[in-house]
Amino acid sequence: MASLTRLLFSSFCLFYFSEAAKPCPDPRVVDLGYAKHVPTLTNYTASGKKISVYKNIRFGNPPTGELRFRLPNTNLPKTDGIQDGRVAWQATECISSAPEFVPYPNMAGKTWGHEDCLFLDVYVPEGVKPGDNVPVLHWIVGSAFAFGSKETFTFFNPLGLFDVMDNRTKFIFVANNYR
Repeated sequence: MASLTRLLFSSFCLFYFSEAAKPCPDPRVVDLGYAKHVPTLTNYTASGKKISVYKNIRFGNPPTGELRFRLPNTNLPKTDGIQDGRVAWQATECISSAPEFVPYPNMAGKTWGHEDCLFLDVYVPEGVKPGDNVPVLHWIVGSAFAFGSKETFTFFNPLGLFDVMDNRTKFIFVANNYR
């Protein structure tokens, strides 16, 4: 499952940053064939590097009914309009449950999340454009299949990674949910 997940997200980045991506009049728009996305937000690192963040890009159909406990179904329907990734916080988290003994009072003994959770976020530094050959750093959330999501930056924030690289080194950061 982990290797399939890595393949899916690497494929997304390779598709977007290859010549196969369809050109759009707005250079911020990414056309994936099944959906078009604009950055949800633009953020800046502590040193001032500009990062476009594409949030909540669907990579699989909801794993419900016959799709539950199967490989992700990536035959996605076409979505009209331009998606901006704006949803309520934790709206895309997979079902999670924290045992009573975890040291986080707001999570201990609680269950939350949604079955429709197969989404990813992509962080693209300023200056990277379609066709560029840049590495992709893909973060798969840990947490022993109990709790955690691509939104769990309480313990980790990817913007710091862009600061530790020199100004000539560019890379794309991808974080995803999994079930």
